[in-house]
Amino acid sequence: NEFLGGDIKKSFLHGHSFSANPIACSAALTSINLFNKENTLKKISIISEIHKEFIHKLRNNCNVSKTRILGSIAAFDFNKISKDYGSSDTQKIKKKFLENGLLLRPLGNTIYLMPPYCIKEKTLKECYKKIIAILMWFHTKKQITSMNDTIDKKIDETLKPVSDSITNFIFD
Repeated sequence: NEFLGGDIKKSFLHGHSFSANPIACSAALTSINLFNKENTLKKISIISEIHKEFIHKLRNNCNVSKTRILGSIAAFDFNKISKDYGSSDTQKIKKKFLENGLLLRPLGNTIYLMPPYCIKEKTLKECYKKIIAILMWFHTKKQITSMNDTIDKKIDETLKPVSDSITNFIFD
């Protein structure tokens, strides 16, 4: 009797959310039936096993840390990009993923994989092979850029005294 009466203060204003809406109930039952018919829990288990196999490969080859798997979701931190959201590194690697048909968006340096339950084993394994190749490419590219920056700095340091000497000679 808590919600009976004409007083708005006694009304259960969210009743429509909790009152067994027939369309929502039908959709939920259909979803549960489809979940069972399609053997979805088995598919999630297969996805999880593939995650475990490739997360191990990522850890050993791609300078990643904080690997985690929960059912069909896998995540890891790629240590060669900035932790800042929207950094230029994040944007570059996101673009490289998209160019290779991977819809992955790093959040800072964390990369999440959330494949659909209907994904084929072969397809998920191919995705991981692309991810590994891209992370290795990015790591190598950053090393080369860093080496080039170091070389440029050394050249500048070496040439500055020569340049100063020439400038002083010409203008003295």
